[in-house]
Amino acid sequence: TYGMSSGGTETSDLHILEVDSGASVGKPIPKVRWANPQWLKDGSGFYYTRPRKLEGIGPGEEVYHRRVFYHELGAKWSEDRLIYGEKLKKEEIPDAILSPDERYLLIDVFMGWGKNRLYVKDLRRDKIITIADDGESSYTGEIVDNNLFVLTNAEAPRYHVFKVDLGRTGRRHWKEIIAESDAVIDFMKVVGGKLFVGYLRDAHLELDIFELDGQREGEVVLPELGTVSDFDGKSDGEEAFFEFSSFTTPPTVYRLDLTVGPGNPESLQVWSQLEAPIDPSQFESRQVFYRSKDGTRIPMFIIRKEGVGEDARAPGLLYGYGGFNIALTPNFRASFFPWLESGGVLAIANLRGGSEYGEEWHRAGMLDKKQNVFDDFIAAAEYLVEQRYVDPKRLAIHGRSNGGLLVGAALTQRPDLFRAVI
Repeated sequence: TYGMSSGGTETSDLHILEVDSGASVGKPIPKVRWANPQWLKDGSGFYYTRPRKLEGIGPGEEVYHRRVFYHELGAKWSEDRLIYGEKLKKEEIPDAILSPDERYLLIDVFMGWGKNRLYVKDLRRDKIITIADDGESSYTGEIVDNNLFVLTNAEAPRYHVFKVDLGRTGRRHWKEIIAESDAVIDFMKVVGGKLFVGYLRDAHLELDIFELDGQREGEVVLPELGTVSDFDGKSDGEEAFFEFSSFTTPPTVYRLDLTVGPGNPESLQVWSQLEAPIDPSQFESRQVFYRSKDGTRIPMFIIRKEGVGEDARAPGLLYGYGGFNIALTPNFRASFFPWLESGGVLAIANLRGGSEYGEEWHRAGMLDKKQNVFDDFIAAAEYLVEQRYVDPKRLAIHGRSNGGLLVGAALTQRPDLFRAVI
């Protein structure tokens, strides 16, 4: 299955392709967007999400009224069986993931940034099991055999992990196997009978290994401060794959060989790397910390070419976002390198409103606390000036989307600090 959009639309039609022949199978399912097909192993059909009805949907409405359906290969999509969501509200968006043994569907109902409900549908008994429906916290899960591993920030702003027996799902039966710590748990994944946990610590990722009962076994040693994403593998497999990148390292896919011990440095090999016409050794990246207006400690990354001094002569570019529970972790962006190669200083500030330090950090930069984000950004610029990285006459600020609001507010409140705004 693949989705295809045309004419600039943000939605897509779902196509089915027979891989061996390259032939299309049946007619596309229109206006599905975020369908996330979950195929049965025998290829006879798949579970997916789409709007409740597909005719007469106006522009923008295709993102609403979503339900989970089952499509049998060769059947008309209009006859697809409704699996879940009959009573959902218009704006509640479900997603479904099929368990490896095909007995369960893990159903996540999105209710806004950082809020969702979690259910399991037992397909053998056609029964919905409620996991978490408070609608106030974030829950993600993974089913392994008859257990559900749940990552949540309920009663733990930096997240903790529970093991839930699907035969006894009441909250009093949940077993906490990884407690909240000083670092934020960014993701978890069961691979090869181990639980891999990605920790977000001071805006960079660390990768730890646990037994399925929560006993810590060790860590995967990463090349440098960077970002780990798309960690994946089979729960009973012998290998895992993930993407790693930093400000100076292009996206690299690593293969983790579990047969030699996942904590062994020899278990990690480069599987594929994006080619980039730069010499990473020319550049240096450092992390600093500064104080915002109210005294809050804020991290910031500073990237520059080796030899560029702290004499306020280099032009500076300060980038920020600060919202929607999104962290700015070290990531490779080709668009930054013409700036760096020409001798510019790049600074990326980790403002409140993101997810760098958990839900409290997120909430400290939203709604009536939005001024905190602007203060954090302004303080970042003041730090760069005070430490003689840049001069205000040569400092530009950059933000997109929510970051566009940020730089607009910064320009309005402190026009003396910046020469240009993007």
